[in-house]
Amino acid sequence: MNATLLLDYDNVYPTSATAPTLELVTHDLSEMMMLATRSQPGTKAVHVRVYGGWTEGGTLTRRASEVLQTLPTASFFPLIGAGGTIVGGTVGLAHGLALHPEFTLGDTYVRRLGPPQVRLQRAIPAGCVAGSDHCPARILRAFTYRGNRRCPVDGCNVQSSDAFVTHEQKMVDGLMACDLLGLSRLGNPGEDTVGIVTSDRDLLPAVVAAAQMRSASVAVIALTGGWHSPDIDVIRAAGADYFGEEEIGSGRVP
Repeated sequence: MNATLLLDYDNVYPTSATAPTLELVTHDLSEMMMLATRSQPGTKAVHVRVYGGWTEGGTLTRRASEVLQTLPTASFFPLIGAGGTIVGGTVGLAHGLALHPEFTLGDTYVRRLGPPQVRLQRAIPAGCVAGSDHCPARILRAFTYRGNRRCPVDGCNVQSSDAFVTHEQKMVDGLMACDLLGLSRLGNPGEDTVGIVTSDRDLLPAVVAAAQMRSASVAVIALTGGWHSPDIDVIRAAGADYFGEEEIGSGRVP
């Protein structure tokens, strides 16, 4: 009896927030593993796969190196699960498909010169008093339209691509969805569990499809909320479990 947890790291610990500590991540993983053993008594191993933009140009990204510093080491196991069961397991970065580790999926992090394209709701924003030639929103939109657009200040030759950079993850959601479906299909009913730790609604179709296989138990774990009531209703109607912040434990601190 095994459980696999698919952790969407940047969704749970966004880069815009205070960097998580080893203590916080260890606490969260402990709570999630206890939840898995309570949901499926007799679970003997919990494997945690951590997803994100971990490679660029064939090497680990700085973000990946930072994340590795927050993940517990092998000494984290064994744990004492619900009912006193001794639970082993692993924690590691996901670099490829869980069922096909022979294929490494590289460059899951991409930097593109220039900003994301800015779109205006209308030609001149409602209430703008600056006029079309001086409206900051229109100036920003014009400057960021393409990477070769030059700064609107007279005499400045800086291009948009010199001033901005866009950070993107590639294949991460697809990798999580494939792992959720593949592991769920191979799991034994009433014995194995696959949990996805995220509040990303893009993964809702995969959750529904995995739960409808009626093989491994499927669970959505929302450490930081984010799922709306209609989505939670769909998750449960499909046959998956949903665990919000109240089920994770009250000891979580930023």
